[in-house]
Amino acid sequence: MQQSSIHTSRAGHRRRRIAAGFSVAELLVGVQIFVIVVLTALPTMSQFLRTYRLRGAAHEVFADLEAARIGAVMENHHYRFLVIDTHTFKLHDDTNSNDNIDTGETVVTRDIQTDNPGVQINGGSSNVTFVPNGTATTYGTITVSSEAATTETAQVQISAGGWIRIP
Repeated sequence: MQQSSIHTSRAGHRRRRIAAGFSVAELLVGVQIFVIVVLTALPTMSQFLRTYRLRGAAHEVFADLEAARIGAVMENHHYRFLVIDTHTFKLHDDTNSNDNIDTGETVVTRDIQTDNPGVQINGGSSNVTFVPNGTATTYGTITVSSEAATTETAQVQISAGGWIRIP
């Protein structure tokens, strides 16, 4: 009889030990595996964030160009998209259609890095001007790129017909 009670107590002891949780050594091994996985994924995540910001900036430029084109058609005068520097552009509501910023005309200045840090724009030598029929008298390609030393770019193309696209 004594042996059966010893056997029962040992089995009960094992059950309690399993239900007690993890040992410190097991937790340390789990934490080390987690750290290795995170460190392995870090370069991929930074690349993903850079690409996400680049695409976001290109779509922001696209949306503002489209708003300028629609504004030109709806209000029956010129709208201009002017690249000021590597991260700033202006939307100019040219109410008298003389392609100059005059007193009383609405000019909205936007910084591309507000929502997309680490991104820059280059509009080349031409700015984009939309006329009341929706076409563009000046057109071209606006390049959005990462400030990091990478070759990542996104282009927003504007045709003479006023079509705007991101290829």
